[in-house]
Amino acid sequence: MDGERRKGMMRAVILGRTAIRAAILAFCLCGMYAATAWADVIWTPEDSFYEKNYNACDYVGRRYYANGPKGYVSVVKEPGSRNVLDYISNGEIFYVSMSYGRGITDTWGLVQYKMDGDGRPVEDYSWGDDATVGWIDMDSLVVVYDGLSFAEEHQAGIKKTGEEDMPQVSIPDNGVIYLWEYPGSGEWYGKVDSLEGKMEFDKTYEDEDGNLWGHSAYYYGYKDFWVNISNPGEEHPKAMGIQPPKLVPAMNRSDLAGLPKTGQDKIPLPAVVGGMIVLVIVVTGAVIYSMSVKQGSKDH
Repeated sequence: MDGERRKGMMRAVILGRTAIRAAILAFCLCGMYAATAWADVIWTPEDSFYEKNYNACDYVGRRYYANGPKGYVSVVKEPGSRNVLDYISNGEIFYVSMSYGRGITDTWGLVQYKMDGDGRPVEDYSWGDDATVGWIDMDSLVVVYDGLSFAEEHQAGIKKTGEEDMPQVSIPDNGVIYLWEYPGSGEWYGKVDSLEGKMEFDKTYEDEDGNLWGHSAYYYGYKDFWVNISNPGEEHPKAMGIQPPKLVPAMNRSDLAGLPKTGQDKIPLPAVVGGMIVLVIVVTGAVIYSMSVKQGSKDH
């Protein structure tokens, strides 16, 4: 009996160790998956209105110039609100993560930023409490030239690729592949110093100097970028020289600081018409009631 008991105990110990190892392995795999998933999630600011209405919001993920008709834009607490958080001069740049539409022509963009030492907004992707989170009327914004702008402008010169004609890229002699928002953007926003698996390109574009560029939708956390396949290690390729848009002249800082933060709701036309109809009904009812009361007094 003692021998059988010892064998049973040994089996229990072995099974226990195996279970612990399996649990540790599963935990590590889950951690790796979570890290990968976290790297690929869409970043959005913490905002109560967005959290309540996220199903009605659309992803934007683009940068915009402030371009209000009076020389500034109003950052408000929520779409159409009178609660103004900041007035920002035209020409400043915001990253709009999400948008919310209150009607066919009434769309608002969600922004998050901090003010620098000169009182100018800078993009902020931290979760700090000191960052301002608010909404801007998209009619008061003009998009900064980006990859989508390039795709629209050069649609005729961009070719789709398949498995048979897809170009290949390898690590160049300098050990770095630079990633670009679009061909000739002038500023790289990522770089790769080792290739783990093939970098796939779904589109190609040949610039005026004969350089072949490849577009990749995704590669290990990097999304929607271009590579100069002809010279992937070139850090300073020829820039396109995009001209900035013409904006409404900015209001000066002193005048901007004097604006009262009361704002003004942007009321959709249907709401205005509906309100006028209700007002007419109420006034008409009051007139009829007043006339009936007077008539009753005369009868008596």
